[in-house]
Order: sequence, then structure tokens, then C-alpha cells
Amino acid sequence: MRASLPIRVLFSLLLLLPLALPAETLHGMPLLRRYLPEDYNATPTHWALATDKEGRLFVGNSEGVLRYDGDKWGLIELPGKQLGRDVVTGADGRVYVGSYDSFGWLQTTDDGETAYHELMTAVGLKGRERNVGNVWQILATPEGVYFRGESALHFLSYDQQRVKHWPLQENQRSFFTQGNQLFARIDGVGFCRFVDGRFTLEPGGELFAHQVLAGVINRQGWRVLVGDGGFYRADGSGIVPLPDGAGTELHGNHPYAVQTLEDGSFVVGTLHGELYRYGADYKLREQVSLGSFGITAMGTDHEGGLWVATEGDLQRLSLPSPWSFLGAAQGLGGNVWDFEWYEGALWLATTRGVVSMQPGPNGKIETTETHWTNLEAFAVSGTDHGLVIGHRNGLLVLDKGASSPRSLLNTDAESVQELVVSRFHPDRIYALADEHLYVLQLIDGRWQLGFGLAVEGASPSTLLETGPEEVWFGDSRGGPQRWALDVSARKLVKREVFGKKQGLEIDPQNGSTLFQVDGVMHVVSGERGYRYRASGFIPDAGPPFTLVDRPAELVVEDTPLGTYAFTRRQLWLRPAGKKVWKQLYLGSQLAAGYNRLRYNRDSVVRLATWSGLLQFNPSEKQPAPAPLSLGFELVTAESQDGQELRRLPVSSGQGLPVEIPSGYRLHFRYGMVSMDSGLEFRYRLNGAGLPE
Repeated sequence: MRASLPIRVLFSLLLLLPLALPAETLHGMPLLRRYLPEDYNATPTHWALATDKEGRLFVGNSEGVLRYDGDKWGLIELPGKQLGRDVVTGADGRVYVGSYDSFGWLQTTDDGETAYHELMTAVGLKGRERNVGNVWQILATPEGVYFRGESALHFLSYDQQRVKHWPLQENQRSFFTQGNQLFARIDGVGFCRFVDGRFTLEPGGELFAHQVLAGVINRQGWRVLVGDGGFYRADGSGIVPLPDGAGTELHGNHPYAVQTLEDGSFVVGTLHGELYRYGADYKLREQVSLGSFGITAMGTDHEGGLWVATEGDLQRLSLPSPWSFLGAAQGLGGNVWDFEWYEGALWLATTRGVVSMQPGPNGKIETTETHWTNLEAFAVSGTDHGLVIGHRNGLLVLDKGASSPRSLLNTDAESVQELVVSRFHPDRIYALADEHLYVLQLIDGRWQLGFGLAVEGASPSTLLETGPEEVWFGDSRGGPQRWALDVSARKLVKREVFGKKQGLEIDPQNGSTLFQVDGVMHVVSGERGYRYRASGFIPDAGPPFTLVDRPAELVVEDTPLGTYAFTRRQLWLRPAGKKVWKQLYLGSQLAAGYNRLRYNRDSVVRLATWSGLLQFNPSEKQPAPAPLSLGFELVTAESQDGQELRRLPVSSGQGLPVEIPSGYRLHFRYGMVSMDSGLEFRYRLNGAGLPE
């Protein structure tokens, strides 16, 4: 397999860039992947999640325990084909399982097989004592593991030398741990400390006598209690609500599961299918709807991904992550052509006209279709003096502080497709339309239409400014053009059309498109690429042209984070200050059909797709990459006649060589446990010569 890097590694470099970021921007939907029954071949009802020390995922499912290594799913059946009610990784690295009338642990052998071993005998349960009913919870502590059944709590030390049992009452609710200390909620009593079979009400614990306790977040010397009424601080002096109404958004929404994240934030899942993410300051950062199924459990993997188990599906979210998505769930309809951050909102040019999106209450996004245009809008450009809009019938500008735009150009003859703010003249904007290149000028602090120059039969696109009075554009009907302007005289000084004489072979079906890399002009026509030098064009034999499968779709954009190159199906990045291009794999069904990329005024990179808008916000922390380990996944020996295929252990387990049957051929399958997409590897067998 080819070696490539996951997106989390590449962007760890970008997070070091000294960018000035705004206090507020839009928090979109985390990138996610849904795993369906056809993926894991089991009932889509899940109860618990755990990850072992190798990074494999274990899911408590209605048919047993699912095992996933990032590539293949498998089902581990439990006694009586019962459900996997809870799965937890202990301090000893073992995965413990709670079921119905059974609890135990999972062992993965040297040959890669995983089997269930019951522990009821190890804790001394006999006869009717083994009728434990539902094992609701498994609690792993530094000393050992607790198994909470319907009427009793059982403890087993990791060395299986210490065993304890305590009866439980019917009003017993969930347990929580802090180190070796257990806490629990007792219905009708409150939040209690558990010490050797006795429940002692914590100071102020009566607050939870009748309030659901969804989770506990441990802090140094105290605890955060997550209840239906919000967040509470619990310590030796009592239990009090956190200031400023922290967490009160949860009231009435049935919070059920809590999970801390690597960046210090945490998420709360509800039985309504809502996911609330809070910062380390306990303020709501975003609210995401994951569907109609109640969230039953959450957990994280070694790559920092957040897994969410529900009553009807299983999802992996990239959270925390710099990447997020804006789409139909946030009220965004139609196709997106362009976008810009302006005066606290994201403005979008779409097939539904001009749309604004801005942060709303409770982590939501408020989306408004302005109806300023009757048809499509194609381009938006934000400046200190207003937002300029190119649309099907001309140009609009929303002046700074205004609530509605004024018209700069109104025509039924052509559409304005592109807007380019001059790098050399801050008081100038170029507007590329179907039949003209328009020049907008800043006069007395307001944008005005200066003049237009006819393109004379060209079908222009990809406008690039290359000098104080010089622009280039591609032409879908022919070769690229370079124009020299005299803006003060409102005229075209020189028009150059490049073609065969300058070294270009123009495909008549595709015409030409342009991009710049490191100040060099590049032209693409069909499947051919060229780069410009003083005497003309020569074939393009380097990246990014040579990297993509569909060069006719290639678009290149330079940003402070680096240079991006993309087609509809591929995305590449050369980070700022680097020379090597790396392909990016976002690992989500939402990341498909790349169309337009821009670095917006809120210091966020956005990328239009077939279904919405991707966002990369470098201020969001990225989890530290987990070390990767490549090893044998499967080793088999095949007899000389091909009639026998014998599975061999991956290792002897004793540091000794594995015995191989004489004369048998060996087959190796390599594996690397990872939940990230885009991870690939190559291998080489030293000394294994190939025939001439």
C-alpha cells in the first residue's frame, strides 16, 4: 500500500502559525462517518464503547460485542447470544464485558482471534448467585473492576486475589469513579459516596435525589456533576451550580451520556439525539443533532475521534477537529458558489441567491436567505467598505453598516461570475462577467462602478491579477489572455491571446484555465498542462499538475496556511514554508465534490462541496497523533499441493520462533490498527529476489 499521511498529522504544522483569529466564528457540524448494519452485519442497537491498548474498538451491541480494527468488523458472541450491555477497558489493559446473567473479559490471541471468558466463577458466584440479571455497569479502578448487576455489586482485583460483594437496593442508579473512590446516585436520596457497602450522602447531595445524573467529570479535588438542570460543582463543602447558568441548555432535553475530549472540552449526549459540546470554561460551543435516536454511550479512540453509540446507529465524529461542515442541517440550501466573512456573519453566493449565516443562541446557527436577487448569486467579496456581490443580473454592494444593498450594475445581458480585490490597489475590484471585465473603484468611501471592457467573444474564467495594471484570464473557447490596463484612462492598453505560437496546444473542447504557483503562471487545456516563461509556454512536468487524476478540473489557491490544489475528488496541500505536497483525506461522506476554496476574513479556510461547505479553523485544537504500529495480522501456511491452508500464530508468545511446516508456502497479511482514513503503508521483504 502507498504511504500517505492522515490529515491530523499535516495540520499539526499549521496550528503553529501565528494567525490573528477573531473571537467568534461559525462552529459547523463535525465531520462524521456513519456505520450501518451492512458494515458490521448486526442489529443497529448499541449500548457501550471501549478501545483496547492496540486501538481496536469494541461495541456493546444487541447481538454481542462488535470488534473493529479500522478495516474489518467482527462479532463476538456472548453466552446465550445475549447483548453486550457494557464494555470497559481496565487498568490492566483487558476489555471487560457485562451481559445478561454473565460478565467476563475478552482475550485476543496471537493468531488474532478474540474470545470471551466469563469471570463469574472467579468472583465466587455459585448456583442462584449466578443469576445476576442485567450487568448494567462495569467500573474500572486502579485496584480492580466492579460489576454492577441488578441486585448486587461485585468486585474483582486485577490479580483475581481479592473478591467482594455488596447487595444493592431497587433505587440504586448509576455509579461513578474517581480513582479508587466510588460515588453513586440513589433515587430519592441523592449523590452519595460508597465506602465498603455503605452509601453516605455527600454534602448537598440531596440536589440529586430526584434529578437525573448523566455523568461526572473529575477535577483535582472536586467533581463536575452533569444533571438535567445544568452543571454543579461537588466538593467537601457541598454541591452548588456552576456560575452563569452553565449547562442550563440541557434542561428538559434528557442528558444521558458524558465524554471528555482531548482539548479539555467535553460533550453531553441526550436521549433526543442532540450532542452538546462545552469548552473548558463550561460555555456551550456548539449543538449538533445526530438524528432521531437517543445517544446511549460515547467514547474516544487513539486518534482522538469521538464514537457515539445510539439506539439505532453508530457514528465516528472528528471532534475536536479544525474541520467542520455547514449544510442542510444548518439551513443551507442549494449549491454554494462563493463565500466571505463580513461583519460577524458568513455571506454565501448560492443558487438560491445571497445567504447569510451567523452564530445564534445555544450553539445554533441562524441562516437567512436575503432574497436580494431573483436568481443565482455567483461571487461575494468582503472589504472594509462593504460587501460586493456578483449575481445573474449584475452587481450589488452592501455598504458598511447597511441592512440592504444598493445596485452597481443591473443587466439582463450577462452574469458577474468572479470578483478579485486588487493586491496592488486597495481601492479597486475587478469583476469578471460573461461579456466584460468591469473595474470597481472606491470613491468617497463607497464602491462605485468605474468602467467595463468587452472580452470580445471570449468565455472568460479564472481571473488572476499579476501586476499593478495587469490581469490574466482563461477562456473556455480558446487560449488564455493577458491584458495591460490604463485604469486612469479607462482603457485597455494591450491584449495578448496565447496559443500555438507561444507553445500551447489548446484543446478546442476545453479551452484554457489558469493557476499560479510561486509566481509562475500555469495553463491547463484538457489533459495537457503548461507553465509560462519569458519566451512562451513549456510542458508542465511538476506538481501540482502531475499529482491529480483529472487535470482539467485542477484549481490552485494560495492561502496563509499554504497552497491548496484540488479537483472535484482530490485535495492536496503544500503547507506554508514547505516544498512537499501531501494529499488530504477527510474521512467523511460530507467531503466530496470540491468546488471552490477561499481563505476568509475570519482566518478560516472554507471549501465548497457538492453538499455544502467544509471549514478549516486553525484555532481549533487537534488531538496529538497516536503512534502507529504495523504488524502481522494473519499468517497462513499452504501445502505444496494447495489442498491445505493452515493458520499459524503471529508469534509464539514466548519469544521463540514459530514452527513452519516443511515445504509449505507462507502467506502474510499485514495490518495497522487505525480509525483514521487515508492511512496506507508499503512493505518490502529484504532478500526476497524477484525472477528476471
